[in-house]
Amino acid sequence: MPYVRNANRGDLDAILEIEKLSYKKPWDKRAFMCEFSKQDAGMNIFVVYYNEETCGVEGYACGNIVADYIHILNVSVAPGYRRKGAAGKMLGHIEAEAFQRGLGSMTLELCASNGEALDLYKKRGFSVSSRREKAIDNSEDELIMWKKIL
Repeated sequence: MPYVRNANRGDLDAILEIEKLSYKKPWDKRAFMCEFSKQDAGMNIFVVYYNEETCGVEGYACGNIVADYIHILNVSVAPGYRRKGAAGKMLGHIEAEAFQRGLGSMTLELCASNGEALDLYKKRGFSVSSRREKAIDNSEDELIMWKKIL
């Protein structure tokens, strides 16, 4: 049965593979090692969606704690496991942990053309607060979304 748990360095290869399959410009190993360092220092929330039956990571999500809010950096699910609830469960876990830490809100950015992600975030209570024109590679608009949690 899949569940959300804190990411660990043993998950890195699976995270890198999901990253590579999910983004045109994927993060490299150093970027994720930085996120693990932030996790060690209590400066972020970094989780995986782990399937005990297959002993595999099906998705990951991470966000940095900034003052009194959390900035979601990445939410990614492996292609074969998308649209089955993993992203929503990881977001819910991050939100619950952020609430426990006394953080008042969550924010994230996404490509305006990513309709599936936009729908997910709206269902999770995020609202579009602003739009940056051609912010992604000088060609695609980016949406800024926020959600209050306290």
